[in-house]
Amino acid sequence: MTKNQRIESIKRIGTGLSFILFPVIFAIGFAVHPNLLSFNIVTDASDWVQEFHGNNLLHFIHVTELFCVPLIIVIALKIKDLLQDRGEWYGLIGCSLAVFGATILAADKGALCMVPSAFETLPDEQFTQMLPGLQAMLDGKGMLSLRWGLLLLPIGMAIQGVGLFLTRVIPRWQSIPIIIGPLMLVLLLIMIFSSF
Repeated sequence: MTKNQRIESIKRIGTGLSFILFPVIFAIGFAVHPNLLSFNIVTDASDWVQEFHGNNLLHFIHVTELFCVPLIIVIALKIKDLLQDRGEWYGLIGCSLAVFGATILAADKGALCMVPSAFETLPDEQFTQMLPGLQAMLDGKGMLSLRWGLLLLPIGMAIQGVGLFLTRVIPRWQSIPIIIGPLMLVLLLIMIFSSF
C-alpha cells in the first residue's frame, strides 16, 4: 500500500467514524438532560441551575458535544467533495453555512456549558451570587445573541442534503434524512431561542 493509499484509507475511516460518532454523541447528550420529556423550555436561571448543578455527567456530555464540532466540519467537507458539477453550489454554500454554524456551536458550548461548570467549583453562597450572571447568559445577553448563528449549521446541512437529492450522488432515500433531520433541528432551535 502506497503512502497516498494509506492517507486516503485514513481519511475514509475518519469520515466514516465522524458520520457514526456525531449523531450517537448528540443523541446521548439529549438523553441525559433532566426533564427531557418536558415541553417546558427553561428560561429562569434557578431552574437552569437545578438541571446542571452537581450534574457531572451533563457537564461531561456537553464537553463531548463540543468535541463533535470537528466531526461536523469533516462531514460537511466530505459532502461538499461529493457534490460536484451541478451540485457544486449546494456543496459550497451548504458547507460554508454548516462550518460557520459549527463554530457558533463551539462558542455556545463553551459559554453555556463550560463556563457554568467553572461556577460549580465555587462554594454554595458564592454560587448563589452568580444567579444574575447566569440569567444574563441564559437570556443570550451581549455577544451571546450570536448563538442565533447556530441555525446556520442545520440549514447548511439541509442545503447539502438537497444537493445530494438532486444530483443522486447517493441514493435518494439516504439523502432525505439529511434534509429532514436538520430542518427539524431548525424548528426546535427557533422554538428554544424564541422563548428567551
